[in-house]
Amino acid sequence: MAFYFSYLINIGIYSVLIFTILVTFCKKMDKMFPKLNKKKKKWETLMEIYMQLLIVVSVSYILREFLNYFLKSPLKVRGSPDKFAILILGSPMFSQQPRLLSKIKYVWGGL
Repeated sequence: MAFYFSYLINIGIYSVLIFTILVTFCKKMDKMFPKLNKKKKKWETLMEIYMQLLIVVSVSYILREFLNYFLKSPLKVRGSPDKFAILILGSPMFSQQPRLLSKIKYVWGGL
């Protein structure tokens, strides 16, 4: 049982760090992207969505690798708590991007 408890602690540590860094990043990044412009063609808005998504995914991956580099040895982490933390925190990261969400609703809203 001790192994599972230590694993849970590691998931918690990763989650707090990832949450703090990525939610802050996503909030700032959303302000860098333009607001929804219904005068643009839907495919242009779709490209903005994809660009924002690729940036979030890239930063998430880099952060995960960075945290693993600095935390796995000192915490004696076994397994991949970082994968669970990233999955758990997907929704909070995107919820901090209202401009992205309005674009998604605009492009897919009529389907």
